[in-house]
Amino acid sequence: MTAPAVSVSLWQITLSARSRLLTEERLRAGLTPSTPPSVASAARTGATTERVEYVIANSAAPAGPADGVVTKLSPWSVGDTVGRLRAVIAARGMKLFAVIDHSGEAAGSGLQLRETKIVIFGSPEAGTPVMAAVPLAALDLPFRVLVWADGYLTKLSYTAPAAMAARYHLSEELAGPLAVIGPLTDIVIGPAGLFPHWSSDRRESDRPRPE
Repeated sequence: MTAPAVSVSLWQITLSARSRLLTEERLRAGLTPSTPPSVASAARTGATTERVEYVIANSAAPAGPADGVVTKLSPWSVGDTVGRLRAVIAARGMKLFAVIDHSGEAAGSGLQLRETKIVIFGSPEAGTPVMAAVPLAALDLPFRVLVWADGYLTKLSYTAPAAMAARYHLSEELAGPLAVIGPLTDIVIGPAGLFPHWSSDRRESDRPRPE
């Protein structure tokens, strides 16, 4: 199977190698309860070993902006990705405004929806000057990150800072602080070692449901 060409950083390459070795070990031993949800789901759907390894090895490689949206693959479940995002937000001293569980609300109404959660967060220092200059920018602020399940993959999506800057004709000075969402989400989907204490900040409602 030929993987698509992607541009990855050093830590992404490290994650790929680490994840590939872990996946091979678990496949040899058989899937265990600690198997990442993306791998377990891939196995249940009949994916080949090659496909499972490819999913994990490329789980941190971000997709380029499409229609002003950046989408990145997370090696974690939807619940774990949301939990890690909450922890990184707290560590950065930013404010978490809400976690909207679209799929949970749908289930409560007897409807089915893939796991879909929106995390809304930000900081007055970054957002207030933008909204003061361009009131309509409040439609896109504070930051909104969509964490969602796409088959046996977990994806994380957000509006590209460059797209937001172009939409509201922001100066470089105003647009600069918006770029923080890129490296922040990179930490969220990176190796556990980059943010080892994230689990202490998770709420029970954010934990992945038994599969």
